[in-house]
Amino acid sequence: MTAQSPLPAGRNGTRGRPRDAAIDDAVLQATRDLLVEEGYGAVTMNAVARRAGTTKTALYRRWASKTELLHEAVLPSGVEGIAALDADPRTAVEQMLRWTRDRFTEPAMRAALPGIIVDLRTDPALAGRVLERFAPTFAVLDAHLADARRRGSITTAADPMTVSQVIGGAVIVALLIDPYARLDDDWLRRTADLLGSGISR
Repeated sequence: MTAQSPLPAGRNGTRGRPRDAAIDDAVLQATRDLLVEEGYGAVTMNAVARRAGTTKTALYRRWASKTELLHEAVLPSGVEGIAALDADPRTAVEQMLRWTRDRFTEPAMRAALPGIIVDLRTDPALAGRVLERFAPTFAVLDAHLADARRRGSITTAADPMTVSQVIGGAVIVALLIDPYARLDDDWLRRTADLLGSGISR
């Protein structure tokens, strides 16, 4: 008798039927809609399941907790828009800042941000997993800064993690101070000039 191949493992390490991408998309969109309409505290697994037209059991097969679901629904991933940063350091900083602003000012992210900050402070393991979502972004910035250092266009002190923290921090602090802040293109240019001057030679 020929041995059967095992079924693929799910998000939580369980084995079963292959994931239905349509359910995933419906759940993530339902989570974002609830965040915008009712706020972070109102999002529960039951409420998301009802909105998505599925069951709470289906959610827990995919996400270990509400926190994991919320973070996947709103936190940015991928490097679309920053895969090719400009050679000029100040322009590259503005590109990174624009990318960060555009993602963190999406309505669902604005609604979730204060709750996410609390979650990350109280769960170091979760903070590590969230950081992993930004790994592709850090890789792009790391390669770009390494090239800029070789050309002598930025200071040697401009390490990727510090630059990422400063760029992300500028957006996050602005939104925590004023959840309705516009962070328009004038804000973007002024902030990019300030940050860019700190790494350029």
